[in-house]
Amino acid sequence: MKELVDAFPAQLREALEISSRYDFRALSGNINNVVLSGLGGSGIGASLIAELSKKECPIPVYVNKDYFCPAFVDSQTLFVACSYSGNTEETLSAVYEAEKKGAKMIAVTSGGKLGKLFREKGYGLIEIPGGMPPRSCIGYSLGQLYHIFSQAGLISEEYKAQWIQTAETLEKEGESIRKEAELFAEAVYNTFPIFYSESGYEALAVRICQQLSENAKMVCSNRVIPEMNHNELVGWRKKHPDTSVVFIETGLEYSRNAVRMQFTRDVVSQYTGKVFTLKSKGASPLESVLYLIQLTDIASCILAEKGGYDPSEIDVIIKLKNMLDQLA
Repeated sequence: MKELVDAFPAQLREALEISSRYDFRALSGNINNVVLSGLGGSGIGASLIAELSKKECPIPVYVNKDYFCPAFVDSQTLFVACSYSGNTEETLSAVYEAEKKGAKMIAVTSGGKLGKLFREKGYGLIEIPGGMPPRSCIGYSLGQLYHIFSQAGLISEEYKAQWIQTAETLEKEGESIRKEAELFAEAVYNTFPIFYSESGYEALAVRICQQLSENAKMVCSNRVIPEMNHNELVGWRKKHPDTSVVFIETGLEYSRNAVRMQFTRDVVSQYTGKVFTLKSKGASPLESVLYLIQLTDIASCILAEKGGYDPSEIDVIIKLKNMLDQLA
């Protein structure tokens, strides 16, 4: 896993090269909404692009993490199935429903049943390199989603320059990123981490929690500002020495949310065992997100080593899938 994490900048570059082989410009102007269907490491890219594109994309984007697709799906829906293995049962179930509703279909996958189906039916298909844990391939999957959105006329091609700039930054600042990852890992080790971010970065916080859970075998939680200011903030009334609170700061926060974040920090600092701030770098939300994905992915491997765990091992998930296979 460590080697895959370290290769993230190279994966970003390769993702752009892969996307250049596929043309979906015929979609432009022919869709009224987008449904992105995927779960876990395959689906987090969908959550990220839905948040990162919302100030530019002119139509609704819905992230589906279920066996079923929304009732509004029809022939004017762009339905994108995100399954790294191509065998995610929830995603395949939603695909079959979307197909019956006549949606415009594209899949991002390394193969499996999904790849086979889309090749046979002649649906849109982007194939990415296989044989790796899905969570280690976020660069591949997210890059293809950006390409699809751009080709469909939902966002500009400006993301490409930001994408390359991020790869260059990650390569240039690799040592400083690792040092910050070590500090972060030390702060949350042997704690229950709670992540607070601005609402536009909720998907990033979810990604971080996923990586700590799968790689470092930690349970954690995330909430967003301003929403948590209307409820959870009141719950901080007694000491929680076994928790750590991590604030995600990009420097791009809305001014009133920045004030809310500082107030929240002042409150929770009285009750939690540790407070840590994850600060990203980047002139755009996309760059900021990719920067912190790299930093926290590195930290998840450090935490796995500190805890004596194999970051690649996900035996309990495999056990669940095997049990479900027996029910089929």
